[in-house]
Amino acid sequence: IERLKARTPGTGLEEDDLRIQLALCNRSLGLILNHSGRSEAALVPLNQAEADFTTLQNSPVYAGSALINLSAVLGDQANVLRQLGRHSEALAAAERGMEIDRQLRDAQAEAGGLLQTADILVEQQRFAEAGDRYQRALDTARAANDRSLQGSILEAQGNLEANQGHFDEAITLYQQALSLFQAAGDAKGEMDTTNNLGIAESNRGQLAAAAAWYLRARELAGQLGNRYMLGGVAQNLGILYQQQAGQPDLPEAERYAALRELMIRILRVGGAIADAIRNNGSVALPGFGHVMDAEATP
Repeated sequence: IERLKARTPGTGLEEDDLRIQLALCNRSLGLILNHSGRSEAALVPLNQAEADFTTLQNSPVYAGSALINLSAVLGDQANVLRQLGRHSEALAAAERGMEIDRQLRDAQAEAGGLLQTADILVEQQRFAEAGDRYQRALDTARAANDRSLQGSILEAQGNLEANQGHFDEAITLYQQALSLFQAAGDAKGEMDTTNNLGIAESNRGQLAAAAAWYLRARELAGQLGNRYMLGGVAQNLGILYQQQAGQPDLPEAERYAALRELMIRILRVGGAIADAIRNNGSVALPGFGHVMDAEATP
């Protein structure tokens, strides 16, 4: 991207043609930097892209596409600012983008903007405002007939309820989200929601139900090749099976498989428990005594 940016000014393009190419390059560069963990550096090209798309709103050729891209880059800025903990600035950027989506009468994009702003409000612990914003997002997504987006919003509403200890309400919302993800063929949404259902059921003491949801999440994560979720589900299952010690509701093979996955995760992450496994060949886990790691060693 940097090489392309350096080459573009010498291509003889007209001013607006050059500006939009550089703006698109800068947006791509900002996303790459952010995804590689360089969030502070990502703001520099994203801010330049925002400035160029703003200028291009006066272009006779690029005004329409510039407005769409401006909304998108404002959303990108909001995500980066959230990661940096600058929530007030993130909210302002997201709301600017949302207003553009409303101006463009793009209900799907507006619903996405409402979801993003609600998530930021949650991070600011402004839960009542976030709840109202989620509902507006859901109503707008329904108007756009986007089932996958509706599922994402219902899942976020479930997370809000779960974070406040309202697990029955959270499960109802997750189940609604799951139905929509399944209808939309959204396997990732289904995977995330089944894992959340497992967490919520575990928190209200329904361990067998939790295990069933975790196993479904693991199956979907395997199909999608999602290592991050595979590790998270393994950890959740390991904790769950410790809670079930003495009164297991699942076959011993499942308990062993989950413990093995958990130990692989521990060994890869490192720390005191991993050192104990490597030094002693076993580790004490509550409810299980010493569990050998012979097959768990990567």
